Amino acid sequence: MTRITKVRWAPVGPVTSYAVSTKRPSISAPPSRPHPATRFVLVGGYGGGAEIERGWMADALWPYRDQVHFTGWLSPGEVARWYCAADILVIPSWYEPFGMVVLEGMLHGLPIAATSVGGPAEILRHGRTGLLFPPKDAGALANTLLNFITNTGLRKQIGSAAAEEVRRRWLWPYLVKQMREVYREAALTRWKQQGLGMRINRLLSA
Repeated sequence: MTRITKVRWAPVGPVTSYAVSTKRPSISAPPSRPHPATRFVLVGGYGGGAEIERGWMADALWPYRDQVHFTGWLSPGEVARWYCAADILVIPSWYEPFGMVVLEGMLHGLPIAATSVGGPAEILRHGRTGLLFPPKDAGALANTLLNFITNTGLRKQIGSAAAEEVRRRWLWPYLVKQMREVYREAALTRWKQQGLGMRINRLLSA
């Protein structure tokens, strides 16, 4: 039985309620001619799948039409099903303020290929919890994908490390603790200027 590698691609508008990139992905053709079993699923966007396909499907991609699928807008539950079905998550954003999709992919244990901008660059550790490539670099994107597609062991290793990392560093209990420390330091700095630092420190440490 031929193994079908499913690549979930997230570049077209909001995925669930999170805006990814509204830029057209800068790749002329899927890097899968030697790997015809690979399928590319572009999840999200404004409107239906057929409508998005008409606006986004470049002429150079038509020979690969049976390997590319546009879902159109999906509900959160439908997006979650694609996370579970995917083998690789690709986030080729030209800009990305935070990267909620990165965290969602990590929670699902997916190996992630993402551009080295904004949130993805902050969240992912290249070579350990994901693979990063420069934005607007189609060659680098293709090489990164081929690295994942041809290396099952690498996918499992990075996906497992990502799932562990997101639970250790990015869930709410950890973030609330970090936020509390930020407020504590800000309050201490303010009140030390007014000679009340020790009192405030005792209150915040209670």
